[in-house]
Amino acid sequence: MTPPYEIIIPSASRPPLCQACLISFLARVDAPPRRILVHDDAAFPGKGEQVRDIVAAVAGSKGIPYVFERHDPPLSHGPSLAWLLGRVETD
Repeated sequence: MTPPYEIIIPSASRPPLCQACLISFLARVDAPPRRILVHDDAAFPGKGEQVRDIVAAVAGSKGIPYVFERHDPPLSHGPSLAWLLGRVETD
């Protein structure tokens, strides 16, 4: 049995990469994650909403709850990971 887990995704406003990653990952796991956590650093203007829409669509199609946060100006990778890890609820 797969233990409960969550997916954390540090994003940098790249919608096609986020979509490909999520779809590919979820197609190959034996058990879905409990939640998907995404932190988007505003690297490209106007792309954050597209990332949010993709996460909502992919998570929704699988019935997986998600948390999405965007920071503009960007936090950078280390603080983004700290933000994500601080919200994980599974072991």
